[in-house]
Amino acid sequence: MSYPKVSELKVADLQAHLGPNVFGVVWLYQATLPLLRASDSPKWATMGSNAGKLAIRKLEQIPVYNAAYGPSKAAVHWLTIRINAEEDFLTAFVIHPGFVQTEMGNNAARTALGIEKAALGVDESCDGIVKVIDAATKGSHGGRFWDNKGNNMVVLISGGGRGMGINIVESFAVAGAAHIIILDRSTATLSDVAERLRPAHPSTKVTTLSGDVAVETDVARA
Repeated sequence: MSYPKVSELKVADLQAHLGPNVFGVVWLYQATLPLLRASDSPKWATMGSNAGKLAIRKLEQIPVYNAAYGPSKAAVHWLTIRINAEEDFLTAFVIHPGFVQTEMGNNAARTALGIEKAALGVDESCDGIVKVIDAATKGSHGGRFWDNKGNNMVVLISGGGRGMGINIVESFAVAGAAHIIILDRSTATLSDVAERLRPAHPSTKVTTLSGDVAVETDVARA
């Protein structure tokens, strides 16, 4: 597995990742849908990754060039959220297993980070994943991004104070995101969005950041 910049990315490598990580998930989901419909407690848990997060600069994305693997995970995260929204009978969500000591994880540790191995043992990761799946319900877990310890992941939305960005913010709030960070240039606009969002979604923590996304040091808490 290589870790290219977008400028160095080979389309063939991107296609190789999209095959199992996106197309494979769609094929598997469609093939097992009859079994899920027949289950008394149907659940669909996608193995996600922090590498597939959409974020700005260093505020949330992992600091590794990952132009082949990361986009494939971003796509399957989107598909999982849609599955949960489309099927009322099914609890579908994403789990990030952690930085696990698999062949791929250890290779990433050596190649991208210069350390001997990944941080988390396979058994520890699997034990946590099983606990999250066992506890999952449509209302508590559906359409969300979880880690292997059962923590709901944070969502950072750039341009969330205007236009389509507001709709994206509201969609994540409806989906039950635990914490939404909204970044925009206008403090006044951010305040308006936050004031509307907090009463309607009291279980979601809302943080606003004002500043220019092009100037990382300009970002300040509103």
